[in-house]
Amino acid sequence: MVNFPEDLIKGLMKLILAPEKITSFYEFSDLLGNISSEKFIAPLEKKILECKKAEEVCLLSYLYALGTILEKIETGHKFKGKFIELLGNWGINSNDELAYKSIFVLSQINNLRCYPYLRKVVRDTTKFIATRKAALAGLVNHQGLLESDLFESLTLDPDPEIRKDITSALRFLN
Repeated sequence: MVNFPEDLIKGLMKLILAPEKITSFYEFSDLLGNISSEKFIAPLEKKILECKKAEEVCLLSYLYALGTILEKIETGHKFKGKFIELLGNWGINSNDELAYKSIFVLSQINNLRCYPYLRKVVRDTTKFIATRKAALAGLVNHQGLLESDLFESLTLDPDPEIRKDITSALRFLN
C-alpha cells in the first residue's frame, strides 16, 4: 500500500466537507477510492448524513467512494445508527443507483443493524440484480451459516443469477 503525504490526506478530507468546491464528483470519488484512507470514512459519513435529498449532487459519488474504501480496507470505524438506518431505508425504498450504492456500503459494514436491511433487499425480487447480489454478499461475508435458512430459501429464487450465487456461497460456507 502506498503511503500518501499527510497534507494530501488532510486536504482531501477538507474537500469532502466542502462539496461545492468539487468540479468533478466522478473523478473526486474515484481518487478517494483509489487512495482508500481510513481517514476519509468519518467525513464521508458526515456528508452523506447531511444530504437532505437523494438528489444531492455529491451523494452517489460519496456513497461510491465510501463503499470502495470499505471494500479495500479493514476498519474499526463505528458507524452511527442513524447512518445505517438512512442507507437501509434508501436501499429498501428505492430501486435505482441510490439503492445499489446504499446496499453496497451496508454490505461492507459488519454490524448487526445492517443485516435486516440486507435480508429484506436480497429477498425482494423487484430490486435490480446488482443490488440483491450486494446484499447477498454482505450476508455471506458477515453472517455466514447463521443465515442458512435464508440461503436455502434463495436456492429457489426466480432469478438464475441469485440461484447461481447462493449455490456457490453454500459450497464455500460448507
